[in-house]
Amino acid sequence: MDQSALVVPFNDTRRRFAASRQVLLDAWERLLVRGVFIGGPAVASFEQAFAAYCGAAHCVGLGNGTDALEIMLRAVGVGGGDEVIVVANAGGYATSACLAIGAVPVYVDVNLNTCQIDPATIDEAIGPKTKAILATHLYGLMCDVAEIRTRMSILGRQDVALVEDCAQAHGARLNGDRAGGLGAAAAFSFYPTKNLGAVGDAGAVVCNDAELAARIRQLRQYGWSNKYDVVVPGGRNSRIDPFQTIVLLHQLPNLDEANAIRRRICGLYADNLGAGWKLVHADDASFVGHLAVLIAPDAAARSRARDMLRRRGIGHDIHYPVLDCDQTGWRGRGRVVGDLARSRELTQRVLSIPCFAELSVDELEQVVDVLRAIR
Repeated sequence: MDQSALVVPFNDTRRRFAASRQVLLDAWERLLVRGVFIGGPAVASFEQAFAAYCGAAHCVGLGNGTDALEIMLRAVGVGGGDEVIVVANAGGYATSACLAIGAVPVYVDVNLNTCQIDPATIDEAIGPKTKAILATHLYGLMCDVAEIRTRMSILGRQDVALVEDCAQAHGARLNGDRAGGLGAAAAFSFYPTKNLGAVGDAGAVVCNDAELAARIRQLRQYGWSNKYDVVVPGGRNSRIDPFQTIVLLHQLPNLDEANAIRRRICGLYADNLGAGWKLVHADDASFVGHLAVLIAPDAAARSRARDMLRRRGIGHDIHYPVLDCDQTGWRGRGRVVGDLARSRELTQRVLSIPCFAELSVDELEQVVDVLRAIR
C-alpha cells in the first residue's frame, strides 16, 4: 500500500525524526570524520544505555531482530534436533530462527483475548527434546512469564531455558519489571516502525549473565575468541552498526513518553469501538503497542471494516494472516500441539490500524469516525 497516497498513513517514520534531523546528521558527520564504522564508542554507549533501560547487566547489539532470536537461542544451548516452544501467530520470526539452527519449533495456542501464549498449553508441549520456551510479548502486551515458570517448575523442567522475544515490547513493564529482564535472555528488534526504531535493520540481545553475553558477542562475530580464531560453532557476522546506534540512543530518553502517547491513542480507539469489537491493549505500562490491533467479531465484520478503511484512505494491515505452521515453505518442519483453534481464529479476525506517536489530531479523528461506524 502506497502510504503517501493515503489520507491517514499506517505509519510515517519520517515524522519521528522531523525535529531532530539536523542533530542526527551532525552526529553522523562526526562519525564519518572519526572513521569508526564497526563497533566503537557509539555502539558501546548504546549497549550500556539500553541494558540499563531494560534493567539488565548486558546488551549485545546485532544486525536485526531475527538474528537476535537465532543467536540468543544458540547462546542458551539450543541446537540441531532440539525443540523450542513457540506461538504460531507472531509473524514467522521465531520459526525462522529455530529452523536456521536446525531446531524444531513446537507450536502452542494462545489466549483469544490477549493473543499471548496460553501457559496451560505448555504441559502437553514439553517433551524430552524441549530445550527452550520462547515467550513472545505480542502486540505490545507482556505474556504471563510467571505462570510459565510455575508450570515448568511443577513439571520439574527448570532445565528448559525461558527466553523472551521483545520485538514488540520495548519499555513494557509487568509488576515493575521491564520486558527483557524476565528470562535468561531477551531479543529485541529495532526495525524502523518499532517503538524504538532505527533507520534500517538493527537488533540486540539483553541478559544478566556475563558468560552468556560473552558467548553472544562471539556468535555475532564468527565465533571468534580473537581475530581469526574460531572457538564457538555457529557464529557469523551480525553486528549492529554505529550509524544505527546513534539514532537509537538519541530516541531512548523519549521512549517512555512515546509509549504513553501510543497508550492514549489506543485508549481513544477502545472508547469508540462498535459493539462486538475489541482492541488488544491495557491502560498501564504493561502495554506499549506499536500496533493498534483490533479483534473483529468475525471475518465478515473485518472485511467490512477493511472496505471502509480503504474508502476513507486510512492505512491498515493484518498482523498476521498466516500461521507459521501453515506457511508453504515450513509445512512439516515443526510440531503442532492440538488444533491451534484460537490462533487460527485470530488470523481471520485481527486488523491493525494506525498507532504511531506522531499522528495528528485530525488523523486520529478520521480513524475514530470509522471505528464508530464499523459493525
